[in-house]
Amino acid sequence: MHWSALIVFAIINGLALLVSAKFFGKKGLAYVALLDIIIGFMLVSTNISVFGVPVSGVLMFLMTVLFVVFLFYKKYALKDVIKVLSKMGVAVVFIGLIQTIFLVYSSTFTIAWNVVLLPMLAVLISIAVAVAVGYLIDKYAKFIKDYSLKNFVSLALATFALILVFNLFTLTGTISFGNFLLSLLISLVVSVLFMLGLMLMDKLGWFVERIEINKLDKKQKNVTKEIIVNEVDEIDEE
Repeated sequence: MHWSALIVFAIINGLALLVSAKFFGKKGLAYVALLDIIIGFMLVSTNISVFGVPVSGVLMFLMTVLFVVFLFYKKYALKDVIKVLSKMGVAVVFIGLIQTIFLVYSSTFTIAWNVVLLPMLAVLISIAVAVAVGYLIDKYAKFIKDYSLKNFVSLALATFALILVFNLFTLTGTISFGNFLLSLLISLVVSVLFMLGLMLMDKLGWFVERIEINKLDKKQKNVTKEIIVNEVDEIDEE
């Protein structure tokens, strides 16, 4: 596939999030994430050539899934995050098992492993690692005081983790180590630009209702107050 496919997929996913959020709210965002992770699983072996280096053709879809999880974590209850992750996991596992049974019956387990099970693990594990990394950074990186900067750092490192794990599954043994690193770099740059675009759209309030924006503003103020109180306590102790 031509490199311009990355731009097309980025626009499609951005518009899908915008339209679904406008008409269906957070359920619409969850539906887009569910559809994207299924597409990512079904087309996991698709590659796009950028400067002669293979880049995953489902990169924008997986990044959209990660952004939706990030959005749910920041703006909604933890149970909503768990719910959307559970539904995505169940959907991918269900489709994967059905395809595995069919391939084992019609051919061999080796083919089922290479065609279905390995791609399924690549998608599920890369998303799981990315979510875990983002959560740990957001939870324990106390040295980052600025709320927006902390969001960016946690999402950026989660993005890097997803790309690294996914590429280890899909590109190991198929390209040279130099091309692997170059593919990782290109994927990271493209993904960060895409994420920045989505974060800007979110900042403009295009993905949530105004009431949710007000809740987020209160959360940010509470975080700021907590930081100020901690700093005052530290000064008093000195």
